[in-house]
Amino acid sequence: EWYQRRVREFQLCPIFRLFCSASSCNSQVSWSDYGSTYNISIKVSPTYFLLSDVENFWVGMGLSEEGQMENSQITMCTQSNDKLSVVQFAGYSHGVSPVTIGSSLTSQVTLIKTSELIECRFYLHKSLFDGQNKYVFVGAGKVQDNSVMYHHKTPLVSFGKN
Repeated sequence: EWYQRRVREFQLCPIFRLFCSASSCNSQVSWSDYGSTYNISIKVSPTYFLLSDVENFWVGMGLSEEGQMENSQITMCTQSNDKLSVVQFAGYSHGVSPVTIGSSLTSQVTLIKTSELIECRFYLHKSLFDGQNKYVFVGAGKVQDNSVMYHHKTPLVSFGKN
């Protein structure tokens, strides 16, 4: 039943705790266990991530043993010319070039964008997602010519492993 499902939820704030409170966090990630899949939600502030007036964009989360992009698993929700996709990339650290958006990993994806919130929800098979005992980070940026562009701001990182 729904009440038996484990939900992992993280409020992600800027690295400096001084600027973070429960009411001022700029992103949230959660995932619920649904047997062979996870129901994943990524929420970001379009204002904080400079996406208020952007029509083609991505929001993404990374899972990392060390809390860095290098050697991480990055899962992104992309909107490009009204096409929604969920894609994954291996994390990297230097010299980033635009990455072409490939085929979506799932057709079960929804996107909500308002002036205060961008939320992407999707289901992903467990073989594609390992969220156990990892640092979580969130970023966002533009999509241009069906390519993921560099994030506008440094991704927000959890203070510890989940």
